Parts: sequence; structure tokens; C-alpha cells
Amino acid sequence: MKRQYRGLPLWLPSLLSRTAFYFFLMSLTLFLLYVLGNFQYFSDENLRLLLDIMELYFYSFLILSIGTITVHIVFHNTEKGRHTIRFYVRTSLRMLLIVILYFIIKLLDALFSG
Repeated sequence: MKRQYRGLPLWLPSLLSRTAFYFFLMSLTLFLLYVLGNFQYFSDENLRLLLDIMELYFYSFLILSIGTITVHIVFHNTEKGRHTIRFYVRTSLRMLLIVILYFIIKLLDALFSG
């Protein structure tokens, strides 16, 4: 059943949440492709391109996650306490993982640039 706010069905929280999850999975996929590319001897230009695309996905995920949390706070349903706590913990852990991966990628980018 769709969540409702004052009797109106809400599509924005689910759209933001699913889009943020997509960017999260794509960020992890690109990070794994980068790690595998190092062992498969990808060219430096391809690895640099992966770093740039990964950074774009990181920023997109962080913006959408903050938007998802904001929309969730605005349209908070008080009857679903356990679901809300799980949502905040899950989103916060994803954001923490992406921030850690972002710093790792920035460190590798600094090593590549000289």
C-alpha cells in the first residue's frame, strides 16, 4: 500500500529512495570495476574515466539521500516507528560507506595526479 499524506498518495519518497539506491549500487559497481581494472591492467585513461564517473555517482547519491531523508522527515508517519528507524539507519550506513569510498577515490586520484 502506498504511503499517504492527508489522503493523497505519495510518489516522491519512493522515487527518491529508489533512485538513491540505484546510484548507490552503481557506485559500488564502478568501484568494483575500478578494482578489477587495476588487476586486469586497464589503461590509465580508462581508470581515470571510471574515477570521474564514480565521483559523479557519489555526488548524485549523497544529494538524493539527503533529499530522501528530508522528504521522509516532512511526510513522517508516526504509526510506523520501527520502519522509520530502520530507514534512517539503512540510509545513514549507505551514506557512510559512500563517503568512505569517496575519500579512498580522492586519495587514489591524488596519487595518480602526482
